[in-house]
Amino acid sequence: MNRTIGNPVIVHRARFAIKNVALITDKRYIPIMNKWFLQYFKSPSFNRIIQKENAGVTQKFIALCRIFKMNLKVPGLEEQQQICSFFTQLDTIIALHHLKV
Repeated sequence: MNRTIGNPVIVHRARFAIKNVALITDKRYIPIMNKWFLQYFKSPSFNRIIQKENAGVTQKFIALCRIFKMNLKVPGLEEQQQICSFFTQLDTIIALHHLKV
């Protein structure tokens, strides 16, 4: 089945349901942090993959067979934590800057 291309988010609330999502697994069994995945999905490099793989004219989508074949480059857990820490600090600085404006 095909799904539309949406915006990546992490949901922090109980009693929330979502329908028709693609599940991503790592065949090497490397732990993957949700926050790292979120930053990866927002990155220009992943956006290029999405632009290359998307189909449809009015309603863009990526076929599940294409998602299954994607080869994501996932760093080790320690590097994921460092990346998440960096982007958390950056997000905080941006939020504080917006409060000043």
